[in-house]
Amino acid sequence: MHLIFNMFTLYIFGLALEQDIFPFFFHSNARIFYVLLYLGGIVVSSVPAYEKHKHDVAYSAVGASGAIYAVLFSYILINPAARLQILFLPVPMPAFILGILYLVYEWYMSKRGRTNIGHDAHLWGGIFGIVFTILLHHEFIKMFYLQILAFFTHE
Repeated sequence: MHLIFNMFTLYIFGLALEQDIFPFFFHSNARIFYVLLYLGGIVVSSVPAYEKHKHDVAYSAVGASGAIYAVLFSYILINPAARLQILFLPVPMPAFILGILYLVYEWYMSKRGRTNIGHDAHLWGGIFGIVFTILLHHEFIKMFYLQILAFFTHE
């Protein structure tokens, strides 16, 4: 089920970034930046999990979730007012609110433990997606702020 959710998320948000958003902002570098976002999400999200579990021989993780969350949070940064919903909470909400809730949930679950899901990878992948996207184009911060401001003044 986790893999299906990851692949669905990658399909929806990855396609939007790869085919529409990144080409608009980065032109001929769009695919390179998209691949770097994806691969960077894997690497950066794997380091904290590795450090946390390096002495736990029973722990295993692949790292794809960090890449998925990097893509998702890159999208959320660029389109914070987009209406999103998740299967377990079927109420559409602005992407930035869902993103905040996701990060808080993943932080809590990574501290709590007791699941077979790499919540550390989700958390650090999402953070990487935000930071990497800002480093690519710092104007995304201003765009994010203006979209949030418009959301609160026009809703």
